[in-house]
Amino acid sequence: MTRVVNSTQASRMAAKMLRSEDMMWKFLRKPEVIETTNNLAERQIRRYVIYRKNSFFTWSERGERFVERMLSIFLTSRLNGQNPFQKLKNLVAVTA
Repeated sequence: MTRVVNSTQASRMAAKMLRSEDMMWKFLRKPEVIETTNNLAERQIRRYVIYRKNSFFTWSERGERFVERMLSIFLTSRLNGQNPFQKLKNLVAVTA
């Protein structure tokens, strides 16, 4: 937290806040563009967190990287309305 020492600093800080006021309240004027919370991000990683908890994690760094990559492909494909298995098949075909 910034400590305000004198009235000059306070007036500068107030002026900066007033200049950025439009930006600070944009989420209220355009709720369809800017979400007020990060619930979307939390919902996206929820499955991964539950998976890790239920699977008792992985046994190696290599295994952890594999799981991260597979889940990333799967979740990204679902977000984009694609078939995750077809996406994985295409990725494997390109690298082979």
